[in-house]
Formats: sequence, C-alpha cells, structure tokens
Amino acid sequence: MVEQKDNFNLKFLSSLKVLTLRKLLIFLITLTFLISTASAATLNVGPEATYHIIQSAIDAAHDGDTIQVASGIYNETIQVTNKQLNIIGQNYPSINGARLWGGVTGILYGLAFTKSGVALSDGGHITIQNCEFTNCGIDIWTQTCTDCMILDNKLTNGGILLYETYDNSVIGNYISGAKIGLQMGGGATCKSITNNSFEKCQVAAQLEQVPTTMNWNIYKSNEVNIKIVQPV
Repeated sequence: MVEQKDNFNLKFLSSLKVLTLRKLLIFLITLTFLISTASAATLNVGPEATYHIIQSAIDAAHDGDTIQVASGIYNETIQVTNKQLNIIGQNYPSINGARLWGGVTGILYGLAFTKSGVALSDGGHITIQNCEFTNCGIDIWTQTCTDCMILDNKLTNGGILLYETYDNSVIGNYISGAKIGLQMGGGATCKSITNNSFEKCQVAAQLEQVPTTMNWNIYKSNEVNIKIVQPV
C-alpha cells in the first residue's frame, strides 16, 4: 500500500524547522513539568495508595500538584475545574474520560481513555501526551482555550475536534478508524500539524482551509484524505 504524504514543495530547511520545533515543544513541556512540581505535592492513586479513585485525588489537590495513577481500571469520568494539575498514568491506567473546564492547565500523560475521551472548554490550555483513546477522542472548543498540545497519542475509532480554539499543536499522533480523524472549525488554528498518521479513516482531516503549518503527515487507506468545508 502506497503511503501519501503532505506535499507543499518544502525544501530541506523546512524539514529541519519541523524537527527543531518538535524538540523545542518537548523541551518546554519537560521544563514546565519540572518547574511546576519543584515545590508541589504528589498524590498517589491505586488499590494500595492513599486515594483509591482519581476524582478524590483531584478534589484534594492544589495548583501545581501531580497525581500519579497506578495501573488498573478506574470506572470514572474525572472532572477538573480551574486547577493546574499534572495527571500521570503508570502503564496506561484505564479511565472512562476527562471533563476539563474553567481555566484548567496542566498535563494528561500516559492514560487510556475508553468511553468519553477528553473534553476541554471554557478556558485553559493543556498538554495531552502519550495517551490512548479507544472509541473516543479529544474535543477542545471555545475561544478561551488556546495553546493546547496534543502529542504522540494513539486514537482508535476516535478523532480530534478543535473548534474556536487557537494556536494549538497536533504532533506525532496515530489516528485510525475514525469517522473524521482531525476536524477543525470555527476559525480554529494550529501552530503545527506535523508527523501525524491517519489510517483507515472515513475522512482523515476536515478543515476550513489547509494550514501552511500542516506538513509531513502520513495518509494511508483513508476514504478521503483532506476535505475542505466552507465556514458556516
């Protein structure tokens, strides 16, 4: 099967810029995590930990805290409102979903979402990295949600929706079997849409226009690779 890639007739210098941007984003995420946790607490969740459910740890946490979630199945949809938290999974703990609103910032890392995925609205910016999504995806909307980073996630039968949200980065994700792999509307913008793989989607990417920052993505066995939809 021949793979098809974005082709904007870029020179070698452009590829170097993409790699440099990727390294810079990873460095900034790591630096932010180290700074935010330097004087913050770590709350542990697991069968033998202080907290047995994730929501209890979230409710008890303060800005800048880190919640470490042990491997296991957590039949809950977590809710975070107006907090700065880093929620880190160990060996991909399974949870239903996450609802974030009211100025939430922080990191979701190494979690497996199995039902409703992640939804962010009404302000804030987060990093979603190295997570797995099965039959669900990522929804980010409203103008007050900016600078979100969606990095190195695996989405199966689910996609990414960005609506009226600006200056996001979508990098290194693998999206398969989705009705729409990446959907952008309401004037949503991204600083970078690079190195993503779209496979066996009905529509790999549905956009109002093709951003100049959309490069080096791979399309394989999709019904439609890029669909342009006029703004309403």
